[in-house]
Amino acid sequence: MSKDKLSIPIKPVISYPRQAEVGKTYLMTVDLEQTDDFHRWHYEEEEYPIYCKVDTDSLFKSKPVGKPIILLHRFGGSYGAAKFLLTAAQEEMKGEIKITLKNGWGVPIERLTLKNIQIVLKKKDELTNLPEYIKLSNSTRLDLSNKQLTIAKLSQYITRLSHVTHLDLSNNQLTSLPEYITELSHLTELDLSGNQLSELPESITKLSNLTQLYLSVNQLSELPESISQL
Repeated sequence: MSKDKLSIPIKPVISYPRQAEVGKTYLMTVDLEQTDDFHRWHYEEEEYPIYCKVDTDSLFKSKPVGKPIILLHRFGGSYGAAKFLLTAAQEEMKGEIKITLKNGWGVPIERLTLKNIQIVLKKKDELTNLPEYIKLSNSTRLDLSNKQLTIAKLSQYITRLSHVTHLDLSNNQLTSLPEYITELSHLTELDLSGNQLSELPESITKLSNLTQLYLSVNQLSELPESISQL
């Protein structure tokens, strides 16, 4: 995103299904983070709203979860991503998703295109190279969304993620979380949206550095009482 379009150096952070099964629903998130060359806030207001429009053509039916707004704040980053539920078409096809970011006056400030998206009858298992992928990733941000992860598969890799601060596990097949998720002691952001969670372990409250927890589109009827301690 160029500085002449917006006076804050930021870059998009997007989670979306690159391959989706016919008729299934997925969670797509669009967020913005300030780049390393951010030095000062250029606006009088404490916050700056960016409106997000998603055009999925015939690939998906798109529905925003809440207001499709990314609210930037002067201290860096945003208050959370804009979220959309994408329901895949009823037949196989290929295409792209277009995202338009607009300022408060409705003027486009950036247009993004996500290419080579597929709707298929049955998704391929994307876990083939996952262990090596985790091993080679030194980033503190790890995107494991749309990987068909189950509780059994996650349990195999979770001890390798102790360095991660931002972990995206959205749009998987998680019905629960392993108790030893507390080993991820550096986590500040955890996205569990779009899974099949029916409960959370009490141990999740031991993640003392966790400040952002996303749980939408699950099967949760209640949360641990101690979660208010986070």
